[in-house]
Amino acid sequence: MPFFFVVSGYYFDRKVREGAPPLPLFARYAKRLLRIWVLWSLIYLLLPLRLGQWLHEGWWPAVVQQFQHMAAHPMLIVFVGGKGHLWFLMARVMALAMAAICERLRARWLFYAFGAALYVYGLLTGLYAHTPAGFQGLLDPRNGPSMNALLVACGYRIAGYDGRVNPVIAFAVAATGLIGFEAELHWVPQFSSAWPPIIDYGLFTPVFGIGAPLLALAVPRLGGRWWPRIGAEYVLGIYVCHELFVEPAWMLHTWFHSYAWEFLFPVIVFVLALGLTMLLARGRRSRWLVR
Repeated sequence: MPFFFVVSGYYFDRKVREGAPPLPLFARYAKRLLRIWVLWSLIYLLLPLRLGQWLHEGWWPAVVQQFQHMAAHPMLIVFVGGKGHLWFLMARVMALAMAAICERLRARWLFYAFGAALYVYGLLTGLYAHTPAGFQGLLDPRNGPSMNALLVACGYRIAGYDGRVNPVIAFAVAATGLIGFEAELHWVPQFSSAWPPIIDYGLFTPVFGIGAPLLALAVPRLGGRWWPRIGAEYVLGIYVCHELFVEPAWMLHTWFHSYAWEFLFPVIVFVLALGLTMLLARGRRSRWLVR
């Protein structure tokens, strides 16, 4: 997720530097993302994935329960949508909206300041919420722009760098971010009064978020020629539809208990999601679901 938010800021800033007006540019981004967000929210609300619930209660009672849950938590409608993983789309829209407004006001520094302040707030109400420095927030800090505006701003800074990126330094930055975040997950709970802490983002997450795109810029052919094109074309579709296969396939854990299955399970979900995305992308109308 950090990588995708940083890359979003990178390409948004590149287009602004090329002369694209920030607000119309944001409108084009938002129109596409919100269309996919609405359509898949409806799909997941009308298609409960707990098969056991279907068998015992029927399809319609399961759907009614999902809508009742959304009605009882109205903020989920705005910040998440019909399924938990769709928070990414709305968070991306909100972060880019902040970037576009600040760009229109010619106050890019304000976007950086907002991003840093929101990230600190998100850390203190998230991973560090139950430490002496933290406190309880009203919303999950993962949702919305709290943790993601700073990552988009990091993409801005990378886009403004004209020099050659050293691959060794880029790899070191990414590795530092990943190792640092793992260290946080190990040490922070020891100072926390509650378990488990919220672990979506940590202090080192932006470091990894910066290092991974830098490595991609330093070694642009690292993924070969075929896979980057496939990934760029289908990655959004894979993300939004993969939950269709996670919960049904999870039932197979009852029969398979091995390390091989633990590695095979995400591969199966990925292949099924990729296949569905490629199929939907072929249709003139269904492509709206994945592009």
